[in-house]
Amino acid sequence: AFLPLHHGSQRLSLVTSEERLPMATQNGTSLGAMKRPILDQLASFLFRLETDRVQKSSVVDDKGRMGEPMEWSEQNSMANKVSEIIATNDLGYQFKQFVADIIAGDFDEEAVGKEIDQFVDSNPIAMFSFSTCPFCRRAKDFLEAEGIPYQSIELDELGGNRGNEIR
Repeated sequence: AFLPLHHGSQRLSLVTSEERLPMATQNGTSLGAMKRPILDQLASFLFRLETDRVQKSSVVDDKGRMGEPMEWSEQNSMANKVSEIIATNDLGYQFKQFVADIIAGDFDEEAVGKEIDQFVDSNPIAMFSFSTCPFCRRAKDFLEAEGIPYQSIELDELGGNRGNEIR
């Protein structure tokens, strides 16, 4: 049983929970173990779209890091303008958080909250980052250039669905 969906002119299909294949990225993030059939399908679909978008747009930057183009994080770039609109618009922010919550799935929020608090409390500058994010890389480049020590957790490099839970 497939659920046909359309993204632009591209036809996509989602399988039912019984037929669902494990969803994984190169770093081992997996959504296949979730237990909410309809939300799992939506989460897997959105996760695939985002993963595909990042992979297709990724380039090697001048420091040898693979990720979305650093130009996207420049103040006047279209990507930065869109990001600002989403971040400052209640509806855009709520949608982005809704997607993040779906992808995170069911997890022990209290335990994850304690883990986050401990990381933040034990580091003067603590960053939750995505290794492919040009905004995150630019922030780390600034801190390094200024000689400011920081600790980061690369959410996209954590095993399982852990990064999505922390996000």
